[in-house]
Amino acid sequence: MTEKQLSQKENDLLVTHYLNKMSQYLRPFPISLGKFFKGEVTIDSALPFRNVLNLGVEVSDATQRIYPFSNKHLETLQQSGVNAAIHYFESIIPAIKIDGKSLQEIIDETGYQLKLIESPVVRVVSVSLFTRLTVQRDWLESVIEGVQGKDFETLSFGCTYLKDVVSRRTLALTTGNGSFEKWVARKGIKLFGVHVKKELSHTFYAHELAGVKDAKWFEWVEEFETILLPCVLSELSFAFLQMYKEWTPLTIEDLLELTNKEKAPLSEE
Repeated sequence: MTEKQLSQKENDLLVTHYLNKMSQYLRPFPISLGKFFKGEVTIDSALPFRNVLNLGVEVSDATQRIYPFSNKHLETLQQSGVNAAIHYFESIIPAIKIDGKSLQEIIDETGYQLKLIESPVVRVVSVSLFTRLTVQRDWLESVIEGVQGKDFETLSFGCTYLKDVVSRRTLALTTGNGSFEKWVARKGIKLFGVHVKKELSHTFYAHELAGVKDAKWFEWVEEFETILLPCVLSELSFAFLQMYKEWTPLTIEDLLELTNKEKAPLSEE
């Protein structure tokens, strides 16, 4: 049997099994690097991190044993792992505690809502006879830097146009309110040296950000993403490696037993 011959249900059952085994190796760990998240962190279970870790299984042709394997999310904690944790943050929050206090309670104490928002990224291009220059601005970053109301001042030559607008999904503490906003990238342009009154703008839904009221909330989100989440993923990585080293891989017979246990409640009904 190969990995491709496993059904989706069998694959899910095996991943659940190995996530439960991982949970047995999770340890409390201290965190003290930032201003907002300090204390002893505990992770109740690895199960809520299923989509973040995206574990897989493979069957050895030689031994017919089933081994778990980690993918890039677990191996590159600072990159895809953190991005995945941000994307699925709502599912992992209930599993995390700091000094015995749930992470959701810590979020609630800010008085704001932690949300995954769409931050438009605008790219504007200036073209002259000899030069082509592209400048990019991220709406959330421009708000944090306090420059969201400014034009693209560096683009003062040639023909200027709005190349495209893409959305970046990012975490932010919000008030829960918001409104549609027209983000003006440039109020006027120069067309071959002649000033033309033409507005380059993009309309989008702008969440009301807690950091605008107090900049410390921008720092809070930054620490959540750059300190807390990587530390949590590092502990999950340790638990996976310990489980891999110490736990005997399943056999095909073990898989059949797991499948039968899964079916048992249905049979009783």
